[in-house]
Amino acid sequence: MTTTITIDRVGTPTHYAIDGAAMKATIDPHYAPSLNPVSGDLRRISSLDVKEQIGTSTINVRLSLDYQEVDGFNVPKHVSFDLLGAYSINMEFFNCKTTARTAP
Repeated sequence: MTTTITIDRVGTPTHYAIDGAAMKATIDPHYAPSLNPVSGDLRRISSLDVKEQIGTSTINVRLSLDYQEVDGFNVPKHVSFDLLGAYSINMEFFNCKTTARTAP
């Protein structure tokens, strides 16, 4: 299996192409800027377009999300999973909290 990653001029992955004997897939991430950018802040994925082909079957998925700030961290607030042409699942996360965990 081979994976090819395309990046933009600042090093952000913009396209993944996966090519295997039994499966081919592409993943196109889209990013949203931080609401309150700070030095070293990471981009947040706002959506993913995924196309997967196994044999003669093709699946197209769109995953969309937005974020909420919880204790200084940005965590998903709304997430929608759309299997194009079939169904959609929408989720909302509320009353979230963060906890610190130390490595074992």
